Amino acid sequence: MRYDSGSHFFMHQPRTSGFFVRPRPADRPAAKLFCVPFCGGAASVFRDFAMRLPDWIEPFLVQLPGRATRFNEPPYRSMSALVNDLAEAVSAETSTPYALLGYSLGAVICFEVARQMRRRNLPPPVRLFALASGAPHTKDPFAPIHQLPDREFLVEIARLNGTPREVLAEPQLMQALLPMLRADFCVHETYVCADEPPLDIPISVIGGTNDRRVSAERLGAWQICTSAGSSIRTMTAGHFFLHEASDTILEAVSADLRAVASAATGL
Repeated sequence: MRYDSGSHFFMHQPRTSGFFVRPRPADRPAAKLFCVPFCGGAASVFRDFAMRLPDWIEPFLVQLPGRATRFNEPPYRSMSALVNDLAEAVSAETSTPYALLGYSLGAVICFEVARQMRRRNLPPPVRLFALASGAPHTKDPFAPIHQLPDREFLVEIARLNGTPREVLAEPQLMQALLPMLRADFCVHETYVCADEPPLDIPISVIGGTNDRRVSAERLGAWQICTSAGSSIRTMTAGHFFLHEASDTILEAVSADLRAVASAATGL
């Protein structure tokens, strides 16, 4: 934050460094893919998936503050600040066609980044991939948890089945992760989707039929978020299917990106 002496209030100073982990840099990729994780997730959740992408796609794994290599940085607690900074960082990487892929909360972040790029008249993504996420304007069926006392909050985190058991079994580690986890859920639970025109980019939606958090109706509602068409792929899985369904996700990303990348680069 910085103080603006003219207006007498603190203004947000964008943080644009350290956002991207590039496990497989490429000199001239046909497309870049920015991957944003779920609540509490680090860039590493996408590492195996990223290393299996076709060579013509360069993965940019988004590392949000408050975790892993950015553990000592304060995490975001609002969608607007997060999206403002992430869009600023992405804008420096738009000389090549790019797509956004987000998992759960990450999908909503990607949606808002795409809208922020449009507001700034910057190059838009060629496609948005929304995994394990209801459309941004739909209601999450679970009650908010980010303001619960520590004990109750951690119980709810465990019930979500997204945190490795070995991490849950380390009380000191979980205490260290609490601020980041609370902040991520605060971003998710305080977010309100503003009424704006649909995006003019296609959206690829992937979900699990056994996902208690994201119903078929919430998956289908993504179609009104775009005027350029959407597709929905489902599989027999719960909310966290990133690793067990990596082949399906890889096939979808490769097929859907090849179509737009070939038009731009002759791939």
